[in-house]
Amino acid sequence: DGRFYYKPGDQISLFIKNNIKFKAKLTSVNFYITDQGSPNTKFRVHIYSQKNGKPGNDILCENLIINAKKGEEWVKADISKYAIYIPNDGFYISMEWLPEAINNPHNVNFNQGSQTKIFYGQVLGGIIQSSKKESIIFYKPFLKDWQLMERQKQVLNSLNPAISCDIEFYK
Repeated sequence: DGRFYYKPGDQISLFIKNNIKFKAKLTSVNFYITDQGSPNTKFRVHIYSQKNGKPGNDILCENLIINAKKGEEWVKADISKYAIYIPNDGFYISMEWLPEAINNPHNVNFNQGSQTKIFYGQVLGGIIQSSKKESIIFYKPFLKDWQLMERQKQVLNSLNPAISCDIEFYK
């Protein structure tokens, strides 16, 4: 339905391909938080190297925890001080739902309201992708391994998590 909601300890990760030929440094990562759920719930930011086509090592050298204020907004995390250069084989940007999200449950209706599930904390927005190239998205349930996100034929084959980054080029 155009949003991504999970449970404490879960992560969603979007692969950022390196198509550039110049040296570049990540300056910020951005997440669009909707006004659904509890938008001001804190979440952890991860930046992973790529290993065997999946998220590998976390290349962010410390815990980076941010949150939205009210929702329906892009939340920017300035990471320029970490001097993270874009790996040649790309990288993953990930959002982790923290344990405090358990204090902020919300119901989500599926199948025209015939099924309800409980999720927690903030809700990450989704962006419809217009190109025919599919993005690589991984999901990591709490205490489990990374799983390639299965795409449904209708909406999800073109829906991406609203995650982006800013970069600075060098000569």
